[in-house]
Amino acid sequence: MLERVLRFSIEHRLLLVLVTMAIAGLGVYALQRLPIDAVPDIANKQVQINTLFAALSPLEIEKQVTFPIETALAGIPGLVVHPFSFDMFGSLCDTSLRSGT
Repeated sequence: MLERVLRFSIEHRLLLVLVTMAIAGLGVYALQRLPIDAVPDIANKQVQINTLFAALSPLEIEKQVTFPIETALAGIPGLVVHPFSFDMFGSLCDTSLRSGT
């Protein structure tokens, strides 16, 4: 059976080339008519809060800057606050909203 397919393909090369080109042309036509929308953004909405205050120690930054920010963020529905990280110049907090909020 494979031998018959190969023999037919060799004997009718022009027909196979025309059929292949017709199928490729139909594919290009279908691709041009395909409605393509922008990919929706499925990631959560995120906010990064950086507080820089070089004049204060990390403990003072936490008391005077970070704690009031955490308190203010606590009342926002659907907000997920990830832990603040501290260094000697300030703090960093990543927050994100749950999907649908």
